[in-house]
Amino acid sequence: MFAHHPRPTRSIPRDKNQTMAGIFIFAAVVLGTAAATFFTAHQQIYNGTAWAVSACGASPLFCNHPEYLAYAAGGCLVIGIGAALGSSFSGN
Repeated sequence: MFAHHPRPTRSIPRDKNQTMAGIFIFAAVVLGTAAATFFTAHQQIYNGTAWAVSACGASPLFCNHPEYLAYAAGGCLVIGIGAALGSSFSGN
């Protein structure tokens, strides 16, 4: 009754630079979220919030300096955007 049409595996081919750009942009989002979490935990630890005490106990370096994670997020974002632009300008 219905004809079986195979589903295409990928409609738009992607090259390695696009995949690398996606990985770096994803890493930037994850690192930025971690930086925001540790920044908030550092603010909340003085109130005795349980999750903040646990987070700062697990990683006091990032709790006292969440900007380290923010710097890493910024670096990953720059590399990811650079890879995406390089891929688009190269015609791939």
